[in-house]
Amino acid sequence: MSKTATDLARTAFTHVGPRSPLKQRDGAGQACLWALLKTYSAIQPYAEGPENDLMELAARTAAEGARFAAKLDAHVFGGPAADLLKTFFPQFAGLPLQLRALSALLNLDGKPDSKKEVFANQFLITASEFVRLKLGKYYDEHVAELYQGISERDVRRDFSADAIRKKRDRLLTQYPHVYAEALEMAKNCAQGCN
Repeated sequence: MSKTATDLARTAFTHVGPRSPLKQRDGAGQACLWALLKTYSAIQPYAEGPENDLMELAARTAAEGARFAAKLDAHVFGGPAADLLKTFFPQFAGLPLQLRALSALLNLDGKPDSKKEVFANQFLITASEFVRLKLGKYYDEHVAELYQGISERDVRRDFSADAIRKKRDRLLTQYPHVYAEALEMAKNCAQGCN
């Protein structure tokens, strides 16, 4: 017989201390929190994986395109022969702008070699924000304790309330649009668990 998310959450919550405020959550709230942390646990190993990820490669290539766009602007479309070239090749005048736009889109969710980590951390921050929305405080020390019970891999590295806070602060300051998405997802989870 397969277990439901509520059953799996109930098992995971046995790893949390008896006075943890997270245990105050109802079954649906515990299942939501479990699902967010389980997703983070599943994605996290890929965030630390090889750097030849296809999205990273595409983003680096597009960044090279943006650098090339600057050269096109300086030497072709803004150089001494600009008027002549625009006359004969008007269809390419927007190319530098398109290259910069593509680079901006592919590099939106993180600097090179950090996109996967930003994506994974979004689920952890969503879980932390979900707890804040439901309980009025972050309780990151309890979220870290629960995550250690959920994660199927060794979590010997620094995984504490402070580590979660640092990831939240980094997402908020360096990737505010990703943080906004995490907060919106947390709100949706909190409303869905009422």
